[in-house]
Amino acid sequence: MIASMMRAAALAAFVAGGVSGVHAQQRPAAPAPAAPAAPAAEISPAHLAAARQLATRLRMDEPIVIILDEMRAQVIATFTTTRPEIKKDLESVLLAMNPQIAARREEILNTGARDLAVRFSQSEIGELLTFFNTPLGGKYLTLQPQAFTEYSTQVQQWISGLNDFVVTTVRAEMKKKGHDL
Repeated sequence: MIASMMRAAALAAFVAGGVSGVHAQQRPAAPAPAAPAAPAAEISPAHLAAARQLATRLRMDEPIVIILDEMRAQVIATFTTTRPEIKKDLESVLLAMNPQIAARREEILNTGARDLAVRFSQSEIGELLTFFNTPLGGKYLTLQPQAFTEYSTQVQQWISGLNDFVVTTVRAEMKKKGHDL
């Protein structure tokens, strides 16, 4: 469950960042902004509303849905392992909690919107919304998570191969120095 939540959190960060690791080597890195677009205290309601639109368009809450689904399944599995007869009641309790959970989901989406508003001016958010509402922007939003998933798999394989290389090389070099590892 933790690994799934970490994947979902990574996906959230990736979607929110709007950066495609698959293409990162093909284009120069963007310079880091000198400062946030606006201090958190100076964000206007209109700016925050635009950021909320962007957060929604970026589907920043999508990983949260995955986490919530996994959490629900984990709760059911945990409590019904030794008491399978309570499954129906447990499911009804979880269903009744949906409004409370939805409110908490809104909290995190608003947090994401605020994070965007701090980093992008209202004008920049408008430009991003305009782009993401184009056919290319829509295609990017649709395909980017798939590209990230594929890239993540490749990174995992690369890390494993790099680890094997490092361990093998360290052992060989240490053996030359008289140390058997």
